[in-house]
Amino acid sequence: MDGKIGIQTLPGEILAMVFQHLDDIFSVVTLGLTCKLLFSAGYACLVDHLKSHYYSQAWFGDRIICVGDDARITDLPQDAFTEVEGTAMKLAFESLRGESNEDDSNEQDHSQTLQAYLVEKASSNNSNPIYTLLSSYDDVLFDTGFWKQARESNLISRPFVEQTRLLELLYVGHMHDIVLDEIPSQGLVLYNITTGEYVRGDAFPLLYDGAPSKRRAELELMYETPGPRSRAFYRRKLGFAEIVAARFCWTYEEHADATSGHAYTNLHRGRWAGHRFEIATSDCRPRLKGTREWKDVSEEVMADMKRIWIEEFGDEWQQHL
Repeated sequence: MDGKIGIQTLPGEILAMVFQHLDDIFSVVTLGLTCKLLFSAGYACLVDHLKSHYYSQAWFGDRIICVGDDARITDLPQDAFTEVEGTAMKLAFESLRGESNEDDSNEQDHSQTLQAYLVEKASSNNSNPIYTLLSSYDDVLFDTGFWKQARESNLISRPFVEQTRLLELLYVGHMHDIVLDEIPSQGLVLYNITTGEYVRGDAFPLLYDGAPSKRRAELELMYETPGPRSRAFYRRKLGFAEIVAARFCWTYEEHADATSGHAYTNLHRGRWAGHRFEIATSDCRPRLKGTREWKDVSEEVMADMKRIWIEEFGDEWQQHL
């Protein structure tokens, strides 16, 4: 037969599928070392593994809550926990009350506050998302099993050209930063999956109203105008992260330092405490369960954030957007 026959003749899409079906990282590395073409496909596969690990550990769709020291199991935020979870927490609390023989007046002194309960549950599940997220990508890809196979196969003693390529693969976590895409905020939407509410990224210009013309032009150039000087959505001083942070705190009402009429009055009783969130483009809207429909709360949220920013920064609040 005329022409070459072999794995190198396969289309790039098929090669990518071959690597995706390999069961372990050692196989990805060794296959990637066989030739330049497969090296590129293998390198891309390792990058995909890194991205998969990063996004699986980054709280997308997870419940997020900032729990105060005085938050009580008997006073849970709405929609944050299932009925089964709420019942389990209250039973644990009642059990502790019975053991300690304390009365209701000292309820806030129990170690079994909401914060203590959640920390204990996370520890018992060996779940610490912060430490997991910050763990070395080297440990994720190249674990003890990989290095055992590398020693047994004498991988490190391969010819110099292969060693050079091997080093590139081994240092993929250092050479390829796993960062969020440089997408301007107007193309994105913050979705509260729990309540079915969303905040549009193109609603941030509502905060520019009333700004001096020079400052408004600066903000529009930084955030709203595509180009080399445009900043990604996560680089905003007031962005989706600050919106969530203003609504995800929860503590016991009587112990909160809140003054009536103050812009911060309800921050300690966040209406989105314990809810699930996702940031996506408008055409990739998450599906809601049942017959619920999405509700746009962009204007309401921007008005709330404006009040908070004014309280914090005074008349110069728009300099901090």
